[in-house]
Amino acid sequence: MKRFIALLSVGILLLSGCQATPERKVVEQKDLAQMLDTATKDNETDTDNADIGNAETDNGLAEQYGIPTEYKWEAQGADGKLNISVNAPVIIPKGGKMPIYRVMAADFSQEQVTAFWNELIGDTEMWKAQQQITKAQVQEQILRLKSMWDEYGEDAAREELKWLEDAYRNAPEKAVEERADGMLEENTDADGAVYKSIEACENAGGINRSGKYFSVNNNSNRINGTTEYKVSRQANLSYTNESIQYSGMYDLHSAMPVTEDTILEKSIMDKTGLSPKDAIEQVQSMLDRTGCGMEVHRVWLLINETALDDVSGIALNPAEQYSYEIECVRTVDGVPASYSNEYSGGTGDAATSIWGYENMNCTVNKNGIAQVNWNAPLAIKETVNEDAQLKPFAQVKEIFEKMMLVKYEAAAESSLADNYSIDRVELSLHRIAEQNSYEYGLLVPVWNFYGTATHEYEEGSAVTTVSRSLMSINAIDGSVIDIQKGY
Repeated sequence: MKRFIALLSVGILLLSGCQATPERKVVEQKDLAQMLDTATKDNETDTDNADIGNAETDNGLAEQYGIPTEYKWEAQGADGKLNISVNAPVIIPKGGKMPIYRVMAADFSQEQVTAFWNELIGDTEMWKAQQQITKAQVQEQILRLKSMWDEYGEDAAREELKWLEDAYRNAPEKAVEERADGMLEENTDADGAVYKSIEACENAGGINRSGKYFSVNNNSNRINGTTEYKVSRQANLSYTNESIQYSGMYDLHSAMPVTEDTILEKSIMDKTGLSPKDAIEQVQSMLDRTGCGMEVHRVWLLINETALDDVSGIALNPAEQYSYEIECVRTVDGVPASYSNEYSGGTGDAATSIWGYENMNCTVNKNGIAQVNWNAPLAIKETVNEDAQLKPFAQVKEIFEKMMLVKYEAAAESSLADNYSIDRVELSLHRIAEQNSYEYGLLVPVWNFYGTATHEYEEGSAVTTVSRSLMSINAIDGSVIDIQKGY
């Protein structure tokens, strides 16, 4: 049942168009053993087709596999409805080796939680978040419901009022307040599965968050999914400091990518009060002190001039100040993992298990770190191959150019136009799941082709998704990876 008492969160809706299935599946289950065997073979690399200029000669990967510094390509399909444009730098890790690691879905240890608690909470007095609201809080919601009766709808409002009146009768006059100390506690969900978590607020006893908020939810011990409860491997650590988080909304679609060397105009600096370099140093220092194994990867300046709500289309209250959104990734021996805020699994029936891809985002402004969100941490179990053999970039490029048409041509038939613009090509480690497993997998070298997809429709509407991987290719065997399937 929909409840009136709710915390409204606003985010970006990432839309994926429904695609017809080609005669041959784009992605099939890969033979991991064969792939690992290929990674150890001493195959000759062909650099003759690296025709767009060589990367720096002191980079071993560029020399071994003919990797250029940039890649440009254009193509059309579906009788001109599909348009693909690539104008991208090619980014590779420093050094001459790409390893393979065996990994598993991890929980946040008490040591990790304590490190982030000390770093972000410090001496701030925190209280355990209250799950039970007081009579006064329920009464406040009743009054609010009555003030919005017509907007809520007669039937829905009456149903909600009945629930609130029942809640009022059972609610205590005063909530029990208990200090939080950053220690994980064992909990049991409605299905009987056990997990460890913490939820703490700076304001004692209130249902509305203000000041600092800190939560951790580890994976449960559930091993079999049911219709109501999937097996989910996506532990989460979250922190927000509302006292320094700017009011208003940011239009993330118009976020400006920046680096530590970016020089901002004075008008923008007046709204940030913080250079990109200083913002990056703040976050990286926190990551180093907590020993979490993550590093700053990409940075955006969050701005807002003409933001619209994704659903209603109504203009949002613009942010008075600007902030930085900082994307962080796991880095092992100097080699970064790829970033994805999606998950593998979840296809088929409701009980399908899901495993989130590890990601971390931090929001920082001149007042400090306002938000941290870390999802689906990984644990490195062993090194499978210290120096995997990769396909030459010329072969990867050939696979990409063929499969972009195969993957997106059918979907373009139902649109006025489908435009794909690749602005970054990156070699990194990417987690693939072992067959029939939702918690064990491999970090393998993968080429990700990142960019923007815009779908135009006859009625004049358009849907745009930004900064996502439009194609992922296994750098070892050239197979196309389905992010949702996990292989």
